[in-house]
Amino acid sequence: MDISLNCDDAASTYHKFTEIRSPQPSNLFVLIDTDPYDIMDATFGIFPPASFYKDYWLDLASDRHNRGANLSFADGHAEHWRWKGNKVFYGVWWPATSNDDLDDLHRLQQCVKPDVE
Repeated sequence: MDISLNCDDAASTYHKFTEIRSPQPSNLFVLIDTDPYDIMDATFGIFPPASFYKDYWLDLASDRHNRGANLSFADGHAEHWRWKGNKVFYGVWWPATSNDDLDDLHRLQQCVKPDVE
């Protein structure tokens, strides 16, 4: 589950649907397929776009579904996202490994609360 939502370990997360403002519910992801080597807890941590670590994966998305992942969003819809770059787990808090991987990371960052860390 996205760290933007109801996470006691992250500052300023959304706790109620009515609190969601940015991004709007149709753009805020809730659940994502996580790389199997990166499943350590119930949250999917990702640094927001303005973070010093914006070019780092905190947790890594999976690419086992035709080089993509399934995401559900706060408004209830789901999407399959195909990644530009391969997702290879090297460890938590790892920099994007290519320009394509960086594009994927930045795309996903647009779907999290912009000030949560």
